[in-house]
Amino acid sequence: MIAEKIPALKDLSPQDKLVLANELWGDFQDAPDQGELDKAIAQLLDKRFAKADPAQPLTWEQLKALVGKGK
Repeated sequence: MIAEKIPALKDLSPQDKLVLANELWGDFQDAPDQGELDKAIAQLLDKRFAKADPAQPLTWEQLKALVGKGK
């Protein structure tokens, strides 16, 4: 995994991790060659980032449950 290559990531707060994910997503969207990312997936991720509340991060179990339900 990429996270294993950057050990300092585990020390980030949940809020900082969310900000980092959002920044990485923004960098990806701005890249001239995004590859074959499905537009529906991109829209869904944008929608989820917009709803994210860094003050109340989800547990891994909660996130898996939401993803499994397609919310």
